[in-house]
Amino acid sequence: MKKLISILLALAIFPASAGAFGLEDAAPDMSYLESIGADIAGDITYARNLVGMYSDKYVVTENADCDISAVDAFYEKLSAPITVSELDMGASDFDFDNIFGVELKKKMKLFKALGGLGGYTAEFEPLCIFSIYRNITVACGYSVYKKTYQNSDDAYWQAVCAVENMSKEIVPYHARIALMNKFFELDGMINSDISMKIFILKDGTINSVWERVD
Repeated sequence: MKKLISILLALAIFPASAGAFGLEDAAPDMSYLESIGADIAGDITYARNLVGMYSDKYVVTENADCDISAVDAFYEKLSAPITVSELDMGASDFDFDNIFGVELKKKMKLFKALGGLGGYTAEFEPLCIFSIYRNITVACGYSVYKKTYQNSDDAYWQAVCAVENMSKEIVPYHARIALMNKFFELDGMINSDISMKIFILKDGTINSVWERVD
């Protein structure tokens, strides 16, 4: 059990003009975005300026109908609880290589390690989506989190029970304290994460992920 908990904790640590291109409203859930304090207007401007740099060479359109199912699959896998097999291997079955930025990767690793065990899930709320050339899609939006338990202590206890149920071993006291602190950190991250995420898809597959950092 000491090895399993150590592995679980280790897994948790870890401008140009936009130019002229066609625009269609992506119609995101503005009420939710406003409620979390997202910089909606600034993020839209940032995203349009970003893709606008390619408008001199390629046709760039803003279109809510683009297929971003790969992004939904990304969040579904991110939210899946760590399994006992992953604990035994000492690594989660999740590819972090295409996630760029130290802070974003740290947040994603923390959520993957603990989120699913504690009853947290994450989904993608698109703000604006762009098509570039023939096979490039840029999806900009936010991580939307849902909690089964509003208190981080309750989420932590759910995780302890889940680990004990998987391993059939008792989590020792010092490991429980470490997990409790990590869940407090995770809950704080979830409550404050309002940065826009940017997914680059090529031929429908995620090529890279980063977030707006000013």
